[in-house]
Amino acid sequence: MRCGIRIEATVPGNYSDIEVSNVDIMDIFYEDKGFVRDPKEVRSANGTQTYGWGVRVITSSENCVISGIKINGCKISNVSHTGLKMTGKYGTIKDIEVSDNTVTNTGGPGIQMSGVKDVYIHHNKVDHSGCPDDGRKWGRGSGFWCWGASDILIEYNSFTNANGPADSAGAHIDFNCRDVVLQYNFSANNAGGFIEILGNNHNCSYRYNISVDDGWRVKGENKAFQEGKTLWLSGFVGKDNERNGPYNSYIYNNTIYVSEEVQSKIAFENTLAGALVVNNIFYIKGDAQIVQGDQYRPEVEGESVIDNLVIKNNLFLHADIFPNEYKDLSPIIGDPGFSEPGGLTPESYIPSDKTLISSGIPIERLNGDTKGLSYGLEVSKDFFGNPIETPIIGAINAR
Repeated sequence: MRCGIRIEATVPGNYSDIEVSNVDIMDIFYEDKGFVRDPKEVRSANGTQTYGWGVRVITSSENCVISGIKINGCKISNVSHTGLKMTGKYGTIKDIEVSDNTVTNTGGPGIQMSGVKDVYIHHNKVDHSGCPDDGRKWGRGSGFWCWGASDILIEYNSFTNANGPADSAGAHIDFNCRDVVLQYNFSANNAGGFIEILGNNHNCSYRYNISVDDGWRVKGENKAFQEGKTLWLSGFVGKDNERNGPYNSYIYNNTIYVSEEVQSKIAFENTLAGALVVNNIFYIKGDAQIVQGDQYRPEVEGESVIDNLVIKNNLFLHADIFPNEYKDLSPIIGDPGFSEPGGLTPESYIPSDKTLISSGIPIERLNGDTKGLSYGLEVSKDFFGNPIETPIIGAINAR
Protein backbone atom coordinates (compact mmCIF):
# COMPACT_ATOMS: atom_id res chain seq x y z
CA MET A 1 0.00 0.00 0.00
CA ARG A 2 0.97 3.64 -0.23
CA CYS A 3 -0.25 6.09 2.42
CA GLY A 4 -0.11 9.80 3.04
CA ILE A 5 0.23 9.07 6.77
CA ARG A 6 0.40 5.61 8.34
CA ILE A 7 0.19 5.00 12.09
CA GLU A 8 0.72 1.33 12.90
CA ALA A 9 1.31 -0.60 16.12
CA THR A 10 3.16 -3.88 15.54
CA VAL A 11 4.95 -4.34 18.89
CA PRO A 12 2.65 -5.21 21.84
CA GLY A 13 1.98 -2.25 24.09
CA ASN A 14 -0.24 0.77 24.69
CA TYR A 15 0.28 3.78 22.46
CA SER A 16 -1.60 6.99 23.18
CA ASP A 17 -2.13 10.67 22.42
CA ILE A 18 -1.52 10.90 18.70
CA GLU A 19 -2.72 13.95 16.79
CA VAL A 20 -2.77 14.78 13.09
CA SER A 21 -3.88 18.37 12.50
CA ASN A 22 -4.11 20.74 9.54
CA VAL A 23 -2.36 18.47 7.06
CA ASP A 24 -3.13 18.45 3.33
CA ILE A 25 -2.93 14.99 1.76
CA MET A 26 -3.54 14.59 -1.96
CA ASP A 27 -2.77 12.54 -5.08
CA ILE A 28 -1.83 9.28 -3.32
CA PHE A 29 -1.61 6.31 -5.72
CA TYR A 30 0.22 3.00 -5.61
CA GLU A 31 0.08 2.31 -9.34
CA ASP A 32 1.53 4.53 -12.08
CA LYS A 33 -0.63 6.73 -14.27
CA GLY A 34 -2.41 4.85 -17.02
CA PHE A 35 -3.04 1.74 -14.91
CA VAL A 36 -6.59 0.40 -15.23
CA ARG A 37 -8.01 -2.01 -12.67
CA ASP A 38 -9.81 -5.24 -13.47
CA PRO A 39 -13.53 -4.38 -13.50
CA LYS A 40 -14.16 -7.39 -11.24
CA GLU A 41 -12.23 -5.80 -8.39
CA VAL A 42 -14.95 -3.30 -7.56
CA ARG A 43 -17.27 -6.24 -6.82
CA SER A 44 -14.95 -7.55 -4.08
CA ALA A 45 -15.33 -6.50 -0.43
CA ASN A 46 -12.51 -3.94 -0.42
CA GLY A 47 -10.28 -4.65 -3.39
CA THR A 48 -6.58 -5.36 -2.95
CA GLN A 49 -4.10 -3.32 -0.91
CA THR A 50 -2.40 -1.88 -3.99
CA TYR A 51 -3.98 1.53 -3.61
CA GLY A 52 -3.21 4.94 -2.25
CA TRP A 53 -4.73 5.77 1.14
CA GLY A 54 -4.91 9.14 2.87
CA VAL A 55 -4.47 8.33 6.58
CA ARG A 56 -4.30 4.77 7.91
CA VAL A 57 -4.29 3.70 11.56
CA ILE A 58 -3.61 -0.03 12.09
CA THR A 59 -3.12 -2.41 15.00
CA SER A 60 -1.68 -5.80 14.09
CA SER A 61 -2.81 -7.81 17.14
CA GLU A 62 -5.03 -7.75 20.23
CA ASN A 63 -1.94 -6.87 22.30
CA CYS A 64 -1.35 -3.63 20.42
CA VAL A 65 -3.58 -0.79 21.60
CA ILE A 66 -3.75 2.74 20.20
CA SER A 67 -5.83 5.27 22.12
CA GLY A 68 -6.37 9.00 22.26
CA ILE A 69 -6.26 9.71 18.52
CA LYS A 70 -7.28 13.08 17.09
CA ILE A 71 -7.44 13.84 13.39
CA ASN A 72 -8.72 17.33 12.71
CA GLY A 73 -8.59 20.16 10.22
CA CYS A 74 -7.08 18.00 7.47
CA LYS A 75 -7.82 18.04 3.74
CA ILE A 76 -7.68 14.67 2.00
CA SER A 77 -8.31 14.55 -1.74
CA ASN A 78 -7.73 12.42 -4.83
CA VAL A 79 -6.51 9.17 -3.28
CA SER A 80 -7.19 5.87 -4.97
CA HIS A 81 -8.95 4.21 -2.06
CA THR A 82 -10.10 5.38 1.42
CA GLY A 83 -9.45 8.88 2.69
CA LEU A 84 -9.24 8.02 6.40
CA LYS A 85 -9.18 4.37 7.46
CA MET A 86 -8.75 2.76 10.89
CA THR A 87 -8.35 -1.01 11.19
CA GLY A 88 -8.24 -2.43 14.71
CA LYS A 89 -8.94 -5.76 16.36
CA TYR A 90 -11.76 -5.95 18.90
CA GLY A 91 -11.55 -2.34 20.05
CA THR A 92 -7.76 -2.01 20.01
CA ILE A 93 -8.13 1.45 18.47
CA LYS A 94 -10.18 3.60 20.82
CA ASP A 95 -10.91 7.07 22.17
CA ILE A 96 -10.96 8.64 18.72
CA GLU A 97 -12.00 12.10 17.53
CA VAL A 98 -12.25 12.94 13.84
CA SER A 99 -13.37 16.52 13.25
CA ASP A 100 -13.40 19.43 10.80
CA ASN A 101 -11.81 17.47 7.97
CA THR A 102 -12.63 17.75 4.26
CA VAL A 103 -12.42 14.50 2.32
CA THR A 104 -13.06 14.67 -1.43
CA ASN A 105 -12.73 12.59 -4.59
CA THR A 106 -11.57 9.40 -2.92
CA GLY A 107 -11.63 6.21 -4.98
CA GLY A 108 -13.06 4.34 -2.00
CA PRO A 109 -14.95 5.43 1.12
CA GLY A 110 -14.33 8.82 2.65
CA ILE A 111 -13.99 7.59 6.25
CA GLN A 112 -14.01 3.91 7.28
CA MET A 113 -13.44 2.25 10.66
CA SER A 114 -13.26 -1.39 11.80
CA GLY A 115 -12.58 -2.81 15.25
CA VAL A 116 -12.76 0.58 16.96
CA LYS A 117 -14.64 1.88 20.00
CA ASP A 118 -15.42 5.20 21.70
CA VAL A 119 -15.43 7.36 18.58
CA TYR A 120 -16.65 10.91 17.98
CA ILE A 121 -16.92 12.01 14.35
CA HIS A 122 -18.17 15.56 13.79
CA HIS A 123 -18.15 18.57 11.47
CA ASN A 124 -16.51 16.74 8.55
CA LYS A 125 -17.32 17.23 4.89
CA VAL A 126 -17.13 14.14 2.67
CA ASP A 127 -17.87 14.61 -1.03
CA HIS A 128 -17.55 12.30 -4.06
CA SER A 129 -16.44 9.13 -2.29
CA GLY A 130 -16.17 6.20 -4.70
CA CYS A 131 -14.97 8.61 -7.37
CA PRO A 132 -14.34 6.77 -10.68
CA ASP A 133 -12.35 9.47 -12.49
CA ASP A 134 -9.04 7.54 -12.61
CA GLY A 135 -8.45 3.90 -13.64
CA ARG A 136 -6.32 3.42 -10.52
CA LYS A 137 -9.23 4.17 -8.19
CA TRP A 138 -11.57 1.58 -6.73
CA GLY A 139 -14.71 3.44 -7.79
CA ARG A 140 -16.97 2.53 -4.87
CA GLY A 141 -17.52 3.79 -1.35
CA SER A 142 -19.83 5.29 1.24
CA GLY A 143 -19.05 8.66 2.74
CA PHE A 144 -18.64 6.84 6.06
CA TRP A 145 -19.03 3.25 7.19
CA CYS A 146 -18.04 1.16 10.17
CA TRP A 147 -17.75 -2.57 10.87
CA GLY A 148 -17.21 -4.52 14.09
CA ALA A 149 -17.27 -1.24 15.99
CA SER A 150 -18.99 0.15 19.08
CA ASP A 151 -19.91 3.41 20.78
CA ILE A 152 -19.71 5.78 17.83
CA LEU A 153 -21.40 9.18 17.58
CA ILE A 154 -21.50 10.75 14.09
CA GLU A 155 -22.95 14.27 13.97
CA TYR A 156 -22.86 17.58 12.09
CA ASN A 157 -21.23 16.07 9.00
CA SER A 158 -22.16 16.30 5.34
CA PHE A 159 -22.00 13.22 3.12
CA THR A 160 -22.64 13.96 -0.55
CA ASN A 161 -22.32 12.41 -4.01
CA ALA A 162 -21.12 8.92 -3.04
CA ASN A 163 -20.72 6.68 -6.09
CA GLY A 164 -20.44 2.96 -6.71
CA PRO A 165 -22.22 -0.19 -7.96
CA ALA A 166 -22.91 -1.35 -4.35
CA ASP A 167 -23.06 0.17 -0.85
CA SER A 168 -22.01 3.81 -1.48
CA ALA A 169 -24.51 5.35 0.90
CA GLY A 170 -23.97 8.69 2.58
CA ALA A 171 -23.13 6.80 5.77
CA HIS A 172 -23.87 3.16 6.54
CA ILE A 173 -23.51 0.79 9.47
CA ASP A 174 -21.99 -2.48 8.31
CA PHE A 175 -22.45 -5.64 10.34
CA ASN A 176 -21.33 -6.54 13.90
CA CYS A 177 -21.67 -3.06 15.42
CA ARG A 178 -23.19 -1.75 18.66
CA ASP A 179 -24.34 1.65 19.80
CA VAL A 180 -23.76 3.66 16.63
CA VAL A 181 -25.78 6.89 16.37
CA LEU A 182 -25.94 9.18 13.35
CA GLN A 183 -27.58 12.53 14.05
CA TYR A 184 -27.67 16.08 12.64
CA ASN A 185 -25.98 15.02 9.38
CA PHE A 186 -26.76 16.25 5.86
CA SER A 187 -26.84 13.51 3.21
CA ALA A 188 -27.47 14.18 -0.48
CA ASN A 189 -27.21 12.54 -3.91
CA ASN A 190 -25.58 9.37 -2.65
CA ALA A 191 -26.03 6.49 -5.09
CA GLY A 192 -26.48 3.75 -2.50
CA GLY A 193 -28.95 5.46 -0.24
CA PHE A 194 -29.57 7.13 3.09
CA ILE A 195 -30.16 4.50 5.80
CA GLU A 196 -28.29 1.18 5.64
CA ILE A 197 -28.06 -1.01 8.75
CA LEU A 198 -26.76 -4.53 8.18
CA GLY A 199 -26.85 -7.69 10.29
CA ASN A 200 -25.93 -8.34 13.91
CA ASN A 201 -26.05 -4.62 14.67
CA HIS A 202 -27.47 -3.74 18.07
CA ASN A 203 -29.14 -0.51 19.22
CA CYS A 204 -28.11 1.73 16.35
CA SER A 205 -29.91 4.87 15.20
CA TYR A 206 -30.41 7.43 12.45
CA ARG A 207 -32.14 10.50 13.92
CA TYR A 208 -32.49 14.21 13.08
CA ASN A 209 -30.71 13.87 9.74
CA ILE A 210 -31.66 15.41 6.38
CA SER A 211 -31.55 13.27 3.24
CA VAL A 212 -31.98 14.59 -0.31
CA ASP A 213 -32.33 12.25 -3.30
CA ASP A 214 -30.27 9.47 -1.76
CA GLY A 215 -30.54 5.99 -3.28
CA TRP A 216 -30.82 6.95 -6.94
CA ARG A 217 -28.83 3.90 -8.18
CA VAL A 218 -30.75 1.36 -10.27
CA LYS A 219 -29.62 -2.25 -10.23
CA GLY A 220 -28.49 -3.42 -13.67
CA GLU A 221 -27.69 0.08 -14.92
CA ASN A 222 -24.07 1.23 -15.24
CA LYS A 223 -22.85 -2.10 -13.80
CA ALA A 224 -24.73 -1.61 -10.52
CA PHE A 225 -25.35 -4.89 -8.69
CA GLN A 226 -27.33 -3.44 -5.78
CA GLU A 227 -30.35 -1.19 -5.78
CA GLY A 228 -30.08 2.22 -4.19
CA LYS A 229 -32.42 2.50 -1.21
CA THR A 230 -34.02 5.14 0.95
CA LEU A 231 -34.23 2.71 3.85
CA TRP A 232 -32.48 -0.66 4.10
CA LEU A 233 -32.36 -3.01 7.09
CA SER A 234 -30.59 -6.25 6.22
CA GLY A 235 -29.49 -9.35 8.12
CA PHE A 236 -26.35 -9.76 6.00
CA VAL A 237 -23.31 -10.79 8.11
CA GLY A 238 -20.93 -11.99 5.41
CA LYS A 239 -21.22 -14.28 2.46
CA ASP A 240 -22.46 -17.79 3.29
CA ASN A 241 -23.08 -16.89 6.96
CA GLU A 242 -26.53 -17.25 8.48
CA ARG A 243 -28.21 -13.88 8.43
CA ASN A 244 -29.47 -12.28 11.64
CA GLY A 245 -30.69 -8.93 12.93
CA PRO A 246 -30.30 -6.04 12.98
CA TYR A 247 -31.62 -5.66 16.53
CA ASN A 248 -33.41 -2.65 18.02
CA SER A 249 -32.88 -0.05 15.29
CA TYR A 250 -34.21 3.44 16.03
CA ILE A 251 -35.07 5.60 13.00
CA TYR A 252 -36.81 8.80 14.00
CA ASN A 253 -37.14 12.51 13.24
CA ASN A 254 -35.35 12.40 9.91
CA THR A 255 -36.34 14.65 7.02
CA ILE A 256 -36.25 12.72 3.75
CA TYR A 257 -36.81 14.28 0.32
CA VAL A 258 -37.02 12.17 -2.85
CA SER A 259 -37.73 13.89 -6.18
CA GLU A 260 -39.82 12.60 -9.07
CA GLU A 261 -36.64 11.56 -10.88
CA VAL A 262 -35.65 9.07 -8.18
CA GLN A 263 -37.51 5.86 -7.37
CA SER A 264 -37.59 5.49 -3.59
CA LYS A 265 -36.87 1.90 -2.55
CA ILE A 266 -37.18 0.07 0.77
CA ALA A 267 -35.85 -3.31 1.93
CA PHE A 268 -36.60 -4.78 5.36
CA GLU A 269 -35.26 -8.28 5.82
CA ASN A 270 -37.38 -10.70 7.82
CA THR A 271 -34.46 -11.43 10.16
CA LEU A 272 -34.64 -8.00 11.76
CA ALA A 273 -35.76 -7.94 15.38
CA GLY A 274 -37.00 -4.59 16.58
CA ALA A 275 -37.17 -1.44 14.47
CA LEU A 276 -38.85 1.88 15.27
CA VAL A 277 -39.71 4.24 12.41
CA VAL A 278 -41.40 7.28 13.99
CA ASN A 279 -41.73 11.06 13.53
CA ASN A 280 -39.97 11.11 10.15
CA ILE A 281 -40.92 13.28 7.18
CA PHE A 282 -41.14 11.29 3.95
CA TYR A 283 -41.44 14.01 1.33
CA ILE A 284 -41.44 11.48 -1.49
CA LYS A 285 -42.88 12.75 -4.76
CA GLY A 286 -43.69 9.25 -6.03
CA ASP A 287 -44.31 6.02 -4.14
CA ALA A 288 -41.79 3.86 -2.33
CA GLN A 289 -41.14 0.40 -3.77
CA ILE A 290 -40.12 -2.77 -1.96
CA VAL A 291 -36.98 -4.42 -3.33
CA GLN A 292 -35.73 -7.84 -2.34
CA GLY A 293 -32.46 -7.61 -0.34
CA ASP A 294 -30.02 -8.23 -3.23
CA GLN A 295 -26.83 -8.76 -1.22
CA TYR A 296 -25.71 -12.31 -2.10
CA ARG A 297 -29.00 -13.94 -1.08
CA PRO A 298 -32.26 -12.06 -1.54
CA GLU A 299 -35.09 -12.30 0.94
CA VAL A 300 -37.88 -14.61 -0.14
CA GLU A 301 -40.76 -12.62 -1.53
CA GLY A 302 -43.95 -13.10 0.45
CA GLU A 303 -42.13 -14.10 3.65
CA SER A 304 -41.83 -10.67 5.23
CA VAL A 305 -43.04 -11.40 8.76
CA ILE A 306 -40.85 -9.16 10.91
CA ASP A 307 -40.52 -9.25 14.66
CA ASN A 308 -41.38 -6.01 16.47
CA LEU A 309 -41.51 -3.51 13.59
CA VAL A 310 -43.19 -0.24 14.64
CA ILE A 311 -44.00 2.33 11.95
CA LYS A 312 -46.19 5.20 13.14
CA ASN A 313 -46.71 8.95 13.26
CA ASN A 314 -44.66 9.75 10.19
CA LEU A 315 -45.54 12.65 7.90
CA PHE A 316 -46.07 11.74 4.24
CA LEU A 317 -46.46 14.17 1.36
CA HIS A 318 -49.38 12.10 0.09
CA ALA A 319 -51.23 8.94 1.04
CA ASP A 320 -50.01 5.41 0.24
CA ILE A 321 -46.32 6.29 -0.18
CA PHE A 322 -45.25 3.17 1.71
CA PRO A 323 -46.33 -0.23 0.34
CA ASN A 324 -49.01 -2.19 2.18
CA GLU A 325 -46.47 -4.43 3.93
CA TYR A 326 -45.08 -1.42 5.79
CA LYS A 327 -48.11 0.75 6.39
CA ASP A 328 -47.84 3.48 8.99
CA LEU A 329 -50.19 2.78 11.92
CA SER A 330 -51.10 6.44 12.31
CA PRO A 331 -49.85 8.44 9.32
CA ILE A 332 -50.05 12.19 8.94
CA ILE A 333 -50.62 13.41 5.40
CA GLY A 334 -49.65 16.88 4.25
CA ASP A 335 -47.05 19.30 2.95
CA PRO A 336 -44.64 20.53 5.64
CA GLY A 337 -44.00 23.69 3.65
CA PHE A 338 -40.29 23.43 2.95
CA SER A 339 -38.73 26.69 1.80
CA GLU A 340 -37.06 25.05 -1.24
CA PRO A 341 -37.93 21.37 -1.87
CA GLY A 342 -35.08 19.79 -3.80
CA GLY A 343 -32.52 22.31 -2.58
CA LEU A 344 -29.04 21.17 -1.63
CA THR A 345 -28.69 23.00 1.66
CA PRO A 346 -30.20 22.12 5.04
CA GLU A 347 -31.94 25.51 5.07
CA SER A 348 -34.05 24.34 2.12
CA TYR A 349 -35.89 21.95 4.46
CA ILE A 350 -37.01 24.36 7.16
CA PRO A 351 -40.76 23.65 7.45
CA SER A 352 -43.35 26.39 7.75
CA ASP A 353 -46.43 24.38 8.79
CA LYS A 354 -46.20 24.46 12.57
CA THR A 355 -49.39 22.46 13.04
CA LEU A 356 -47.94 19.45 11.24
CA ILE A 357 -44.44 19.63 12.67
CA SER A 358 -45.64 19.98 16.26
CA SER A 359 -47.46 16.64 16.06
CA GLY A 360 -44.55 14.46 17.13
CA ILE A 361 -44.82 11.75 19.77
CA PRO A 362 -42.31 10.78 22.49
CA ILE A 363 -39.75 8.14 21.54
CA GLU A 364 -39.93 5.05 23.72
CA ARG A 365 -37.92 1.86 23.87
CA LEU A 366 -39.04 -1.02 21.70
CA ASN A 367 -40.74 -3.93 23.45
CA GLY A 368 -38.13 -6.22 24.94
CA ASP A 369 -35.31 -3.70 24.60
CA THR A 370 -33.94 -3.00 28.08
CA LYS A 371 -31.30 -0.55 26.86
CA GLY A 372 -32.52 1.91 24.23
CA LEU A 373 -29.67 4.08 22.93
CA SER A 374 -26.41 4.63 24.79
CA TYR A 375 -26.69 8.36 24.04
CA GLY A 376 -30.32 8.45 25.24
CA LEU A 377 -33.57 8.43 23.26
CA GLU A 378 -34.64 11.96 24.14
CA VAL A 379 -33.21 14.82 22.08
CA SER A 380 -33.29 18.43 23.30
CA LYS A 381 -32.46 20.31 20.09
CA ASP A 382 -33.18 20.12 16.37
CA PHE A 383 -30.84 19.99 13.37
CA PHE A 384 -29.92 23.67 13.74
CA GLY A 385 -29.61 23.61 17.50
CA ASN A 386 -33.03 25.14 18.19
CA PRO A 387 -34.58 23.88 21.43
CA ILE A 388 -37.29 21.22 21.27
CA GLU A 389 -39.87 21.77 23.98
CA THR A 390 -42.48 19.30 22.74
CA PRO A 391 -41.96 16.40 20.29
CA ILE A 392 -41.76 17.40 16.63
CA ILE A 393 -41.84 15.61 13.29
CA GLY A 394 -38.75 15.75 11.09
CA ALA A 395 -35.28 17.08 11.82
CA ILE A 396 -36.10 20.81 12.05
CA ASN A 397 -38.48 22.77 14.22
CA ALA A 398 -40.95 24.88 12.22
CA ARG A 399 -40.34 28.64 12.12
